[in-house]
Order: sequence, then C-alpha cells, then structure tokens
Amino acid sequence: MVEKKQKSVRRVGIKIHPLYHPAEKALTAFRSACEKYGIEIIEPVDSSCHAVVSIGGDGTLLSAVHDAHPNDIPVWGINVGGLGYLTSSGTDNIESETERLANGDYHVEHRTMMEATIHHTNGDESKLIALNDIVIHRQVPAGGLMMLDAELDGRFLATFEADGLIISTPTGSTGYNLAAGGSILSPTLHGFILTPICAHSFSARSLIYDDTSTMVIKPKTKIPGEPAYATADGHDTAELKNCPDRLSRDIGGGCTITIKKAGRPAGLLRFDEVFFSDVLRDKLGWAKGSQNNNK
Repeated sequence: MVEKKQKSVRRVGIKIHPLYHPAEKALTAFRSACEKYGIEIIEPVDSSCHAVVSIGGDGTLLSAVHDAHPNDIPVWGINVGGLGYLTSSGTDNIESETERLANGDYHVEHRTMMEATIHHTNGDESKLIALNDIVIHRQVPAGGLMMLDAELDGRFLATFEADGLIISTPTGSTGYNLAAGGSILSPTLHGFILTPICAHSFSARSLIYDDTSTMVIKPKTKIPGEPAYATADGHDTAELKNCPDRLSRDIGGGCTITIKKAGRPAGLLRFDEVFFSDVLRDKLGWAKGSQNNNK
C-alpha cells in the first residue's frame, strides 16, 4: 500500500554503513543538503525524528527499519552498496531528493513485518521482529541436521530435516529465501513463505501461506544440549536453549517459536513510484540481450 505524504521533514535520524568508504562521501553530501534545506540530523534515532535515512546497502536499511519501526517512522534508503533491492535512491540524487524531503514531496510504501515469539523452556518469552525473515538454524559449523516440526494454524504440517528454516515476508523473498531456492513474492502479496535450508529430502519444498495464519516451529537438535538460534533479518538473534534432541519422542518439550504478522508495517520512504517488475529485471539481469524496454 502506498500512502501520499505532505508533511515537511525537518528532523531526521541517520544510519550509515560503518565500514564502507563510499557511505562517508554520501553522508557528507547529505549533511550539506540538509544544511541547505533546513533539516536537522539527530543521532541516535529517537521518537522526535520525522524520518530515518539509511546510507549503505539493504543490510543498513534493515538495521534502520529496526530503529525506526517502534516509533512508526519511515526509512529512506540511499544505496551505496551492491544490488540494493530495498534502497530506492542513488548518490547522484541526494541533493534534489533532500529538497523534496524538506518540501513533503514523497510518499510512504508500507511493507508487512513479521514477529516471532519464542517460548523458552523455563517459561520466559522473548520477541523478534523482521522486515525480511525469521531464520531458525542450528549452530554453525556443528555437524548434523536439525529436525523441525511445523504447525500451521494449530495443525501439524510437516517435519523438516534440514540445516534450518527460513520464514520470509514478501519483501524478504529476494534475500536468503531466494538464495535457498525459495520463490520470489510480490511485495504487495498478503502471504509468507517457508523455505527449508539444505533439506535432507527432495520433497521438502517452499510453502507460500496466508499472512493471517500462525506458524509454530518446534526445533530438535542432533546432539542433546546443542544450541539452536532464531535470527531476525540477520540482525537480532535469540538462543533456543534446551532443545530436545531429534531422537526424542517428547513433542511437547523444548522451545517453540510462534511466527505471525506484526501489528504494524514498516514504512519505506519513496520519491517516485517503484515498479517491482523493473526492480527484478534490473537486479537479476532478466533483460540482458532484450530490445524491449518499458516506457
């Protein structure tokens, strides 16, 4: 969903790739443009910000979303990285788009978030939230596969023998999910996708399901006491302690991870309409050798 915005932005937070030199050059240009157009930069991000600006690649933008989401603040991504599926602006347009930011000439594209509630064996709970994906995985480089029981809307779905499971939003479908052989989902699709990581069986395939559903994962490890983990967007990780081993018949023991749609979407700040088909064609090189161009 795209929502038109008219509010002039006068205060922004900033998130910059810490180790990438071109990000420093882009930050210098952005600071200069902010000074020219009367925008204050706040560090670190707080609730007073009207927007958060990410300077880096998609990983930097995901980190910015984690900072911005609790206060419902949109994120503008300036790409100085590689592919940049999520970042919509390049460094050549920093000054002109900062002027548009100050004038309220932008819109916000809403993207579905997912949340995971981890029920620990001692009765505690912890939560993770993700724009891209929740990944449940074994300790690396420990040997052996996990067993992961999956329930969909309270009914047993399958047992996966794999290195782990990826549960992805449509936004995240072009990330780890795609690398693991999962399908690409349109960002406007109301669904999630579950993809096994290096499954032991050829019958273990990706599953696209409605995002109103609840997925529950119950992991078992190969070795008793071996730790497993749930990771959100490659950013936040929770250890799953005291998982039963995979030979255990106690299906009620150990940690469980409940994954569902988050209560509020993330907001990606855009200046022009972004066509998903154009992004795929350009980023994946689907048009090489073709003479057809969309006008």
